[in-house]
Amino acid sequence: MGQLQELNLGNGTKDVFSYYDQTDPNGEFNYRLKTIQTFGRQGQEYFKNEFGYRDGNGKISPNITSIKDPRFGNQTMTYDYLNRLTSAVQSAPTATDKFQPANGQEWLGYGVKIFNYADNGNIISRTKDDPQSTDILTYTYAPSHPHAVKEIKTNGTAAPVWQGQYDDNGSLTHKNSSLNPEATPDQHYIYDSDGRMTAVLTLQMGTTVRISDSFYHLQGGRLFEGQLANHFVQGSLFINPYYELKVTNGVACTGQV
Repeated sequence: MGQLQELNLGNGTKDVFSYYDQTDPNGEFNYRLKTIQTFGRQGQEYFKNEFGYRDGNGKISPNITSIKDPRFGNQTMTYDYLNRLTSAVQSAPTATDKFQPANGQEWLGYGVKIFNYADNGNIISRTKDDPQSTDILTYTYAPSHPHAVKEIKTNGTAAPVWQGQYDDNGSLTHKNSSLNPEATPDQHYIYDSDGRMTAVLTLQMGTTVRISDSFYHLQGGRLFEGQLANHFVQGSLFINPYYELKVTNGVACTGQV
């Protein structure tokens, strides 16, 4: 069938894939992905996800409708008649070695997330990504770019938490956002003549600062992505589609496949 069975990564971890077949009780899933297992360098299992494809009425769906994951938390998803995600629910993990976020807080799953769409396909509201929040984000769109988000508001408040501006090509040129407290709220984007992003700028204490730079090779692929400022270089060189070289202050640190 040509299906991927195993993926070995440069850091010693590997992913192992299995698929439904005719010997399986759910063989009518037609060789769809059944499980993904991730193993560490020493062979220890990090994750195991098992995928299901039946909707709430027991019918086979073209989409993933459930993910069993004892370390991260089981998930169920529903979709509309256009196969757009309308809800996602995740419970708390049940494994003794359950997933632990980097911030040290106990992971209880992301809870219930709801998504709603306009007739033209635009998302008009959704639950905020924050697992601790039930806030609803509502979207409005730019008249000149009917699929480009102009503003996002929280629970119908007057002040937007996200605003965007676009050029004639529809590329985002300016964004002001308070959705991610760890990111710079005000950002400007620069593109080349082919519409590829080359720089991200922000203002810090009245001074324009470059927070990201990108360069491309003649075939159009990205060659470098990172930060160039005051003789400081940090980012990634993409040697080819399969190899990425990390660079810090001009020194190559690690390569990743």
